[in-house]
Parts: sequence; C-alpha cells; structure tokens
Amino acid sequence: MTAAYTNLVGAGWATNGAPLLPGGGVIPLSTQYWFVCNRTGANGSDGNEGTADMPFATIDFAIGKCTANAGDTIVVMQGHAETLSAASAITCDVAGINII
Repeated sequence: MTAAYTNLVGAGWATNGAPLLPGGGVIPLSTQYWFVCNRTGANGSDGNEGTADMPFATIDFAIGKCTANAGDTIVVMQGHAETLSAASAITCDVAGINII
C-alpha cells in the first residue's frame, strides 16, 4: 500500500491530511499515524521513523510509540506478516489507539 496524503476540500468534506486507502477508503483522523510493514522491499525496521516510506517492522513496537488516549492510529500495510509464538506476543497496553 502506498499511502497518499491530501488536504482536499470540496462539497462540504475534507480529509484533513488523513491517508487515503486504495479503493477510496479513509483511515480514521488521528493525531499521529504509525506505519508497520516488514514485507520484502518495504525496508521495515523498528529503528525507522514509522512513516509510510520508513515503516516499523513490528506491531508491538508501534504500540509502544503511541500516546495513550490521543487517538493514535497504527496502519498495518499490505503484505505485512509477523510470526507470533504465543497469543501474548503482541500486548495492546496503550489505551485509545486504532490498529488498521
């Protein structure tokens, strides 16, 4: 997925900079977006900035970057896959976040 950002205004609506999904879907408005993708060619690394161009490699790391109850959104990009050894491998321990 290549995220596109826009500030289009027209016909009474505005995306206010929210990333657009293929097919016209819109990711919820958020104060902060974090992107995750470890597929080959995506250059995912937990040392990255967490942007669409430099995504994190793991969902758990992205959760740790979120601010509680601030409406942060984690976007799991197309092709991302994680091997989890147990159901507790990802701990959603930050309140009020979106994982898409």
